[in-house]
Amino acid sequence: MAKSVEELKMDLSGKNIVYIGGFGGIGLETCKQLAQKGVANLMILHKSWNESAFKELNSVDSRCVCQFTEFDITCGLEKTRQLFKQITEKLGGIDVLINGAGTCDERDFDFIIAVNFTGTVNATLVAYDLMDKSRGGKGGVVVNISSVAALTPFPVLPIYSATKGGILNFTRAL
Repeated sequence: MAKSVEELKMDLSGKNIVYIGGFGGIGLETCKQLAQKGVANLMILHKSWNESAFKELNSVDSRCVCQFTEFDITCGLEKTRQLFKQITEKLGGIDVLINGAGTCDERDFDFIIAVNFTGTVNATLVAYDLMDKSRGGKGGVVVNISSVAALTPFPVLPIYSATKGGILNFTRAL
């Protein structure tokens, strides 16, 4: 049964959040909003460093410790598992994982699938294992960002649409 908006609200103060994805535009604004909510630690995982965006993010709220780790979401399940274990040890756990990575260059469909689907699934499964209370975790939330193309496929972006539809259905199935 779907939860109400009130049930979905989460107090983020003091939480450890991992954000995977672009660190400009929507990604930067998402991270700034999280920092304003009083999170304790915000770990950004992305393939490349963006110094100006990081400086802008650090100026939002001094209580939020923002960190960056270089991460290639296409690295595979085992490397993702290793990195997430390191992050868990460093932060004392992960409360929220936000999967915001995405690409839409239809010329390289293997890469689109690796970023938009496989990498997101890998990160989700690893986070679920680490958050699982029956395995010593403290619980948590995973947010998988998809696209309107998951519901209404874009004819000019068929592979992108398929990967986003796959993430939507994967998330619903969890």
